[in-house]
Amino acid sequence: MDKKIASVIILYNPVMEVINNILSYQKKLARLYIIDNTQNPDQLITDRIKKFKSNKYFPNYKNNGISQALNCAARYAMNDGFNWLLTMDQDSSFPPGELKKYLSLVKIIPDLKNTAIIAPNNDFNCKFKTEKSPDFIERDIVLTSGSLLNLSLFNAVGGFDEKLFIDEVDHDYCLRARLRGYKIIEIKNVVLNHHHGIPQKILRKGKEIDILTHSPLRMYYITRNNLYLWKKYYKSFPYVIKNRIKCYLRMLVNIALYEDKKIEKMYYIFKGIAHFIIGRYGK
Repeated sequence: MDKKIASVIILYNPVMEVINNILSYQKKLARLYIIDNTQNPDQLITDRIKKFKSNKYFPNYKNNGISQALNCAARYAMNDGFNWLLTMDQDSSFPPGELKKYLSLVKIIPDLKNTAIIAPNNDFNCKFKTEKSPDFIERDIVLTSGSLLNLSLFNAVGGFDEKLFIDEVDHDYCLRARLRGYKIIEIKNVVLNHHHGIPQKILRKGKEIDILTHSPLRMYYITRNNLYLWKKYYKSFPYVIKNRIKCYLRMLVNIALYEDKKIEKMYYIFKGIAHFIIGRYGK
């Protein structure tokens, strides 16, 4: 199956660490598409990237968003004859041996032709209804990074919604796939290294714990696009949306109690609410 799998990484102001992240999977797959949304790419990084074999580098010289980049990569991969696309964030990597295990388990997933997305274990602290099996869990939503996209179902699902730009792009695709009767499978014993936000240590009830924070501008997209998904899918997936609301409210509590830039973040949150109400999307 490996020869039928391409991969894509979407870059936006990456640091040199991205090279090691790419090396954790690039050699094991037939093609790597690199979509660079950086306005002024770092020449040292791009020179290293261009040396990778079997890659295609596409600089946009502006930020076109994650959804557009994923759609472009999916079309490139389909035109080049690939059946699956591994979608990777620039800060994600596979520990040694994990990708080999991942690809071997993919081959034995039941009803693979009706599976829209396969994902590694990527626990982001929001629990959803699952159906357990020896190696696999049926999910309603998974994260983009580390996921394998079934390109034979891509057009039937409808691609990624470009008006969302970033945030909730993956969840929207997953829920549309589920509405069309396709499966989302997580392989529970495959691990991906991934950072979903900016880690910060806080004191809560006398104990030091880790929370994930986001920039003020990112809170705009998180707010606007979450409201969009809540409205769009609440009737079809009430248990998913209720858990998404809980996660969002927990985020607001953390901002109010522990995070800095509170006023600026609240400004962007209210801006996101306003733009959702008037239907303003995109960048």
